[in-house]
Amino acid sequence: MDIYNQLSSLLPVAKPSIDDKENRIRIDNFRIKSDNLLNKHVDLDKVLELLKTTAREHWDDLPREVYNAFYCCISWHRHAYRYSISLH
Repeated sequence: MDIYNQLSSLLPVAKPSIDDKENRIRIDNFRIKSDNLLNKHVDLDKVLELLKTTAREHWDDLPREVYNAFYCCISWHRHAYRYSISLH
């Protein structure tokens, strides 16, 4: 949620730009900030272990709220990535 709160305000703009150079800078800045926040706050080893657990169908090890939060994060970042791709 902390990552979302820091990134969500970077996507909407009052006046969209049609300048490719300006958009490229905005996209790159968003991605750099996103990458830095994810690297700082997400423990990939824990995420991978959790995914391995679910692959073995040990669903009791994954509380529903954690499962939902994980997929919300994935879907939001995927959307943000696609959005930034469409700007150039």
